[in-house]
Amino acid sequence: MSGRYTFKLQQWYTFTLHLTANTIKSKLQEPDIAGRYGGEEFILFFLKPADSSRDDCEEIRKAIASLGHRVVESLCQDPKTLRHYDSKTHLTVSIGVAEGGKGIGLETVIGEADKLLYKAKNGGRNKVESGDR
Repeated sequence: MSGRYTFKLQQWYTFTLHLTANTIKSKLQEPDIAGRYGGEEFILFFLKPADSSRDDCEEIRKAIASLGHRVVESLCQDPKTLRHYDSKTHLTVSIGVAEGGKGIGLETVIGEADKLLYKAKNGGRNKVESGDR
């Protein structure tokens, strides 16, 4: 792969991560907390019931999934190239929602959310999965 394309991919990756982080941040309310949790993963903490948190995560998923055109616009200067890739570029977001509570450790909750994340990914991506407690 040439250096030019490698640079473009790095730009795309960085821009997409920033766009995702800013979108998440714009959808959160006090006292919700978000942070990056690994390469392309983010972790969110809500101080509300899981069903309400799931609804919030669905709104975040929809907002991020609608941003594919912004990524293409940021990298394509040629209108013809832009038209070609704009309809083919999609961002998918898979989310696992787990509920904590008294006597449930943080590692347990994160582990459950991670399992649900992979359930969403393996179930077709671009969806929110939540557990039942």
